[in-house]
Amino acid sequence: MKEKHINIAIATVLMCIDAVFLYSAFTAREYKGAIVGPFDFAKYLGIMLAVLCVIIIIQSLFAKTKEEKIVITHFDLVLITVSATALLLILWKSFGLFYLWGLLYVFGLFIAYCGKSEKLTLKKMLGLGILSVAVMLAIFLLFRILMGINL
Repeated sequence: MKEKHINIAIATVLMCIDAVFLYSAFTAREYKGAIVGPFDFAKYLGIMLAVLCVIIIIQSLFAKTKEEKIVITHFDLVLITVSATALLLILWKSFGLFYLWGLLYVFGLFIAYCGKSEKLTLKKMLGLGILSVAVMLAIFLLFRILMGINL
């Protein structure tokens, strides 16, 4: 793909995500007696992101630079990561159990990224499993124990 097309595509995707973000910020419940509510910062942030995306699209459309082709190496890993993240969010929202889905998510990504570069042995997979448990344990300790947030 050409650089101009990638810039426009990414800015368009960001604007779509920003539209959902802005919708949730503007439809959130308001607090009585509060001059500045908790969602006001989200509204300003979403509006700024939309404005910046429009600026990127306009600059990309009118840019007079040489057309340079950009090749994304390991695009399959990008697709795997995005798909796995979407699946994690869907499973978490549907069934709860964040730590179980998170463990499988981290382990799956470790397998995908390590399996691309080298042969996976049982010893390597066991090490990745232990590393995945350690990552999820750190997340549990940080959010549940230290901050008191139940995921």
